[in-house]
Amino acid sequence: GLVQRGMDPKELEAQTRGSEMTLRDLIDGYVTDYCKRHQKSWKQTERIFEKWVVPTLSDLPLVEINRGIILELLHDLEKAGLTTQVNRVLSQIKACLTWAVEERGYLPMNPIATLYRKKRRVPERSRTRILSDRELKAIWHTTERLPEPSRSFVQTLVVTGQRRDEVRLMTWSELDLERAEWAI
Repeated sequence: GLVQRGMDPKELEAQTRGSEMTLRDLIDGYVTDYCKRHQKSWKQTERIFEKWVVPTLSDLPLVEINRGIILELLHDLEKAGLTTQVNRVLSQIKACLTWAVEERGYLPMNPIATLYRKKRRVPERSRTRILSDRELKAIWHTTERLPEPSRSFVQTLVVTGQRRDEVRLMTWSELDLERAEWAI
């Protein structure tokens, strides 16, 4: 009957599934079905979603995702002091929603497909300078006079060589104190 009316039963089924899905369901499927099979850096993709998208948007029904919601998320991340990471979040959400449209048919179109990078992306700056051993020692000695948590924060930057926002936004769940490991 659906075919006689010009409708594709498989497409209708996928759209019905899409209307019942949350963004969390989509992300889980995207990481499992696509990223793990096609990306060497799938763990980084998963981490971006877990850290920046899932905490605020995971329960949102997939069909309610729109440009305004994603722009608000990006704006909130910028207000929180993130710069380059905002670019990564935008790229991953865009790729996930494109997958939902093109590979699964959960949505009729990607609501942020026209969100162009040049207009919304925070400009990225290349880092070309490396601190010398002498400069690192000077920084370390200067931190001795800082109050906590500033002292530990700067010393962690020096010891790990990680970016400021990676250290600043570290969570307890990323730490294994028994093994003295930080899993980013």
